Amino acid sequence: MFGFLIFVLFVLVALYWRAPAWVVFLSAAIAFLITGASGWLYFVLLLVALACCVPPVRRMVNERLFKRCQQTLQAAVATEAADAAAESVAWAGQLLAGKADFAQSKPTADERLDDATAGTECLVQALASANLAAESSREYARTQASSGADAALARVGAAVYQLEAVRALALSADERSNMVASIAQFVSAKQTRQAVNNALDVQGNAAPAELTQVYQSLPDSNHTATHSVQIFEQALAGSHPFVPQEIVTTRRHDPEGFDEVLSNHVHSLACNAARSFWLSLTNARFVTYPTEGEAAPYARQLTRLAANFAVLADSIVFRVGLKPQEALSAAMGEAVVHLYTAVAVLQRFEREGSRKEDVAVMRYAAQQALADAQTAMDTAVRELPKCSQCRVRALVLPTGRNIAAPNDKAGQAVAQAMKA
Repeated sequence: MFGFLIFVLFVLVALYWRAPAWVVFLSAAIAFLITGASGWLYFVLLLVALACCVPPVRRMVNERLFKRCQQTLQAAVATEAADAAAESVAWAGQLLAGKADFAQSKPTADERLDDATAGTECLVQALASANLAAESSREYARTQASSGADAALARVGAAVYQLEAVRALALSADERSNMVASIAQFVSAKQTRQAVNNALDVQGNAAPAELTQVYQSLPDSNHTATHSVQIFEQALAGSHPFVPQEIVTTRRHDPEGFDEVLSNHVHSLACNAARSFWLSLTNARFVTYPTEGEAAPYARQLTRLAANFAVLADSIVFRVGLKPQEALSAAMGEAVVHLYTAVAVLQRFEREGSRKEDVAVMRYAAQQALADAQTAMDTAVRELPKCSQCRVRALVLPTGRNIAAPNDKAGQAVAQAMKA
């Protein structure tokens, strides 16, 4: 048992730091040496190392897989998802690679897109409705003392903050992205519904007529579900670091190119699996962050969730394919939206100078986005084939869903800040 734990530790450390394949196998050999492993284990390790690290041997192993994937990938090229492959979004590529390095400098006025170009007109309309909900709720709460209304008022404030943050991040892009436009549609529909519904809970019959009219015009939940399916398929086919290349090499009937890309893909999955397991097990406590400010704890959880998401996405690619069932795509699309929202919230907070008066609402908005992202990934795991659920859950959610939604204390802090 001790020898097995040493072996797992050495391999886990090598994969966590994204070491090359030969370093991983060397670490395994050193672990065998330390623990005095049997000779047949060295022989098995050598065979696996040859199959993974020596190109001619590896191509022989991957040749059958190439032929099996050829039909599937070529069929995917003809779908709408493959048509989106020409659009690659950098941050989505980082997310699918298991990285959370979303640092972005504040764009200048010349670099910013306008709402029409960025596809964020829906966010402008949503902000108008959400601000109406926030202002009317704030005025009502100032005159009508009610501690029970604090939770609803906090949700209204967080919805406005998230909408403004997502719009700012979308406008800072270099060019229009259909995927970001779909995210904007999803966020605008969901957060408008949250802001208006909670504002009506606060004000009741005292709500202004304009707010009631907005409530009556809210889109149904199917509107957001449609966009979430599109978002994941667009991300997978266009921004995945390996899938588009695998499609191209398959179309060109290039088994050598496919072998190289697939090997890199499998190595990336192994590294992300190690990172996902370790970060989940430790709750990302040991992740370093450049500044230890108010945003640091949420940035650490974002790093963890990015690794979780990458493992889950690659598990879907290898186990289900590029066109998973609608419920699975919808759950993964929702995870993308909530992770994007978390990024937007943290970037906005730091871009605006980490203002003290924004700490409460930033904490609430970031915590809500991260909790929603983990919930969406848990739903996605449940939608996987039964034979894969346990293995994937052990890597992605080994300790279960442990990112909670904002508590009452956080809601009271936001409500007090809004009233003030």
